[in-house]
Amino acid sequence: MTRSYTAKYTKITSGYMGQLVEWPEVITEGRTIEECRTLLRDALKEMIVAYKEQGREIPPGGDLLEQVPVEGSLSVKRRDLVQYLETNGFNLREEDCPHQTTSNYR
Repeated sequence: MTRSYTAKYTKITSGYMGQLVEWPEVITEGRTIEECRTLLRDALKEMIVAYKEQGREIPPGGDLLEQVPVEGSLSVKRRDLVQYLETNGFNLREEDCPHQTTSNYR
């Protein structure tokens, strides 16, 4: 049986990181995208062997990723963010945020 998995590649300082969406434990890095692809396939093969040896269920795969374009600015006004965080139970007291340089969060 042939299975398909969805690979996600992220540019990092040392090259590329590759990871399977449906099986996040399958992850690797390579200097180039081509090397990363090869290493990810190798990591997948090794993970399949390991799962079979352990009698674990192999994730089915087959997910589909899609780019979703967003028009306009994604910026958020500070006061709106503070209001959202406070409304959702986040504590924004100054003593809890020592990295904050101002005493007024608003």
